[in-house]
Amino acid sequence: MSRRTAPIPAPHAQPFQAGIQHPDLWLWDSWTLQGVEGSLHLYCLALSQTGFDGSLILPGQRNALAALLPPIELPMPLSH
Repeated sequence: MSRRTAPIPAPHAQPFQAGIQHPDLWLWDSWTLQGVEGSLHLYCLALSQTGFDGSLILPGQRNALAALLPPIELPMPLSH
């Protein structure tokens, strides 16, 4: 089975300050994990602001489009 995905941008190169606003993604929930070396890693659920065909996904469309996405199949449990 083949599945098309919307464009996924490279990680944002600049640190976020005074909030998190990504220039290419609509962000939902986020969380951090502290690595064994002590650094914090930021993770976030997100939807591309660009659709499969290159058209823009506007703020009012993002929740409706996200509801159409298939569930994510994880290769392993998130916790142990």
